[in-house]
Amino acid sequence: MRKGRDDSAVLLEAYHDFDRSRRLYCSKVGCVLSLVLVPAGSTLDYFVYPDLLWPIFKIRVGCDLLTLVIFATHFTDFGRRHVKALGLSWAVLPQAAISYMIYISEGGG
Repeated sequence: MRKGRDDSAVLLEAYHDFDRSRRLYCSKVGCVLSLVLVPAGSTLDYFVYPDLLWPIFKIRVGCDLLTLVIFATHFTDFGRRHVKALGLSWAVLPQAAISYMIYISEGGG
């Protein structure tokens, strides 16, 4: 009977390790996509908001810098322990940046 409990604990630990590694991988991919796609939106800004190009570009760069810090944190022990929080934080940054860009452009085109 004791052996079954040990096997369950080992299996549960293996599952948590696998889950953490998958979350880490997906979060890293999300960071890289954000790092590429957020500045790429500047091409749209050039045509739609030419007067706000530089203020919006600064917001995009700020978002990318924060995302870069979060991406680098993935490679630390802290990042491996707190992968759920990191996954949420990089995803919230572009949303917050877009919300602020909408605010400064007074709502829409």
